[in-house]
Amino acid sequence: MVADASSEIKISIENEEEKKMIELIERGQWLRAAILGANDGLLSTTSLMLGVGAAKEDKWLMIISGLAGAVAGACSMAVGEFVSVSTQRDIELQANILNLVHQWRKPGLHWLIYLWPHQWRRLHVGSPCKNPG
Repeated sequence: MVADASSEIKISIENEEEKKMIELIERGQWLRAAILGANDGLLSTTSLMLGVGAAKEDKWLMIISGLAGAVAGACSMAVGEFVSVSTQRDIELQANILNLVHQWRKPGLHWLIYLWPHQWRRLHVGSPCKNPG
């Protein structure tokens, strides 16, 4: 299985040396995911080819089954990554919406949000009696 490289933790750091160390760690996570993915792909493709070779001694059938297994594995990983990224995006969007709803429910804040556009127009128009249309 492939480790999900998108589950990185972002930390704000003041020290330059610590920033460089965090960048190296993040790059290491990407490299680790790539190596594990390559190992997984090679092992599953080799196992498929050995299984086909044990069943029938036809080298072209082994090669075709290996290519088919590699393509299927690549498609599987691509779809898995797409689903992972889409799910993460949906979770972050839902968290932002819940945060907005939570902020809206704070006492007094919803009135500020409601009145702010009216006060803004009033400042720009110059008179509270004029309708900016």
